Amino acid sequence: MKILKEPLVHFFVIGALLFGAYRMLNPEVGSPPDEIRVSAGRVQSLAATFARTWQRPPTSEELTGLVDSYVREEMLAREAVKLSLDLNDTIIRRRLEQKMEFIVGDMGSSVVPTEDELSRFLAEHPESFRQPARYSFRQVFFAARCPQRESFPARGEAA
Repeated sequence: MKILKEPLVHFFVIGALLFGAYRMLNPEVGSPPDEIRVSAGRVQSLAATFARTWQRPPTSEELTGLVDSYVREEMLAREAVKLSLDLNDTIIRRRLEQKMEFIVGDMGSSVVPTEDELSRFLAEHPESFRQPARYSFRQVFFAARCPQRESFPARGEAA
């Protein structure tokens, strides 16, 4: 059996065993892709958003409506992504751009460091700003006179 001595066969067998062992030791704990789970934290978040908007906690009927609305929104969003409705859509691209601008704006509005703070940071972390040494070379070619070379005409010369 020459095939059993092939390293490629060993590689595939060991790889399959590793994948199988990983699958057995780490079963998927998450919910199935078509299942929508509403955690207690999400319900609290929905209730807190309602309370901020209406200045009062939601009633049980209102909370049920909020959860139903969230589930409907999640379901429609997942289906839209499955149908690739999010691709090449100008409105969605603008909304994502707007969200990124909010994020960047929040980060950009932080306090600008002073020169002293920057100098102190540089003194504390000099390795972050060091660049490795660069080397360059130039090759110079010295051609030895070759007797055969002299018998051929140089470029541009007539024979």
